Amino acid sequence: MFIRTGWGAYFKSNPKLYAGENSPGPSLGGAEFLIKQGARVVGDDTLTFEMRPPVVKAPKFQVFPVHMRLIADSGIYIIENLNLEELSQAKAYEFAVVVPPLKVLGGTGSAVRIFALVPRD
Repeated sequence: MFIRTGWGAYFKSNPKLYAGENSPGPSLGGAEFLIKQGARVVGDDTLTFEMRPPVVKAPKFQVFPVHMRLIADSGIYIIENLNLEELSQAKAYEFAVVVPPLKVLGGTGSAVRIFALVPRD
């Protein structure tokens, strides 16, 4: 499941804002929703796939709590910095996603070139 927040437009037009200390994204409640929906891969158009700053202070202090809940606890992959603008403009809400992996021995993450296969009408 991919989430278009609209923040991706700032990647080129306002990189300082895009990479700044605040941005939209799922909260822990959003992570729980994605888990309950059976998501196996999630992504969005922000620098980090969760609200920034990614810190929760209550009921206990956590850094990157959405990442921990999705990746560590649930085995759900996260893809960040997606360009979802063309899919949004085309109103493509269902599509196949191809994620060719880089072969990085011992790596836990890498840059990838992802593309969507959208059916033609």
